[in-house]
Amino acid sequence: ARIMVGIMGGRLTLGAFGMLEFRTFASPASQRIITGDFRVEYWFFDWLRGLVDYQVINQFADQGVAVAGSFPNYTRHQVMLGVGFYY
Repeated sequence: ARIMVGIMGGRLTLGAFGMLEFRTFASPASQRIITGDFRVEYWFFDWLRGLVDYQVINQFADQGVAVAGSFPNYTRHQVMLGVGFYY
């Protein structure tokens, strides 16, 4: 699901995104991946945009399965900065 809200006449945009994945494999192993993304975009001019994005990804694997060691549990935090030029 994605939500985008424009503020200040559309110059400032706040956004949120969420995703849930269920993965199964030929063996009885499975994974669940949860992704959350939160961003702020600002249009300085009609041709120049800047953004800050924070993303968190969680992966959970079945621990009771012998092959689950190849799918470790983890949480990843990412912060991204972006600049867009449009012509």
